[in-house]
Amino acid sequence: EEGALKHLHFPRHWRLNESTGSDFHQLLDRFNQMLCVRGLNRCLKCNGERELTVELGFSLDDYGIQFGTCYACSKHYCEDCSVI
Repeated sequence: EEGALKHLHFPRHWRLNESTGSDFHQLLDRFNQMLCVRGLNRCLKCNGERELTVELGFSLDDYGIQFGTCYACSKHYCEDCSVI
């Protein structure tokens, strides 16, 4: 059965541990996989696959943040197509 979860947002103090072996990192990785399987990693406007999953790189400011989600409607848009 398909769930309705489309966006995760975690407090900064949860995102400070950037270890690829941590349970938190594994959760983010599994969430990204789920987004890709459900096709939610693509922009709804241009169908581009651009930064719509949770950031797993090791930039402290971006780690664990999901970009490209409209907070008003929970739909996904890439940076080029973002709706203001």
